[in-house]
Amino acid sequence: MNSTARLLSRRVLLGAALCAVASAGGGAARADKKTFPEITFISQPKLMLDVQRVEVAQDYVPPGTKPNVEHLFPVTPSDAVARWAGDRLAAAGRGRLLRVVVKEASVVEVPLEKTGGIKGWFTTDQSERYDATLEVVVEVRSDVGREAFASARVKRSQTIEEGASPDKRREVWYAMTERLMADLDKELERSMRQYLAVYLR
Repeated sequence: MNSTARLLSRRVLLGAALCAVASAGGGAARADKKTFPEITFISQPKLMLDVQRVEVAQDYVPPGTKPNVEHLFPVTPSDAVARWAGDRLAAAGRGRLLRVVVKEASVVEVPLEKTGGIKGWFTTDQSERYDATLEVVVEVRSDVGREAFASARVKRSQTIEEGASPDKRREVWYAMTERLMADLDKELERSMRQYLAVYLR
């Protein structure tokens, strides 16, 4: 094999090796991305209502840009409410509609002040705070309009330290949605038992 052929052969082998490394790296990045389970309420008893069907309405429209970050959550508060409705509410009657309306499901990112000067070099600060608000109305409707309703509004705040990895940030967001939904579940059931008692079976 002459020198020109050997040089071409080496270039081909080097190119193939680089492609293999790049492909392996991409696969590893995809494999390393943390996934999260759905937030469910199947362990909780069903709330049986004297309605013909249950539907979920999303009145809240996420802005999709900062400071709002709810659209980046592994499980968004809006999606969690829809799952809650499917797990906890059941139609056991006729002639009425139970409507679950998501009025607000926002999470706002608030930058926090960091330690300055030399001390800041040796300090790991909390870099952002996330303020979540979830408001849901459950209403019984008939042909004449709304007959009765119950509602709940819950809030949660959580900080995160500077330099947190994307996966760590998603873990914090997921846990935040879990706690927010636990609060909502408790408050909505309490409100429904108070204001929709006549429709509960």
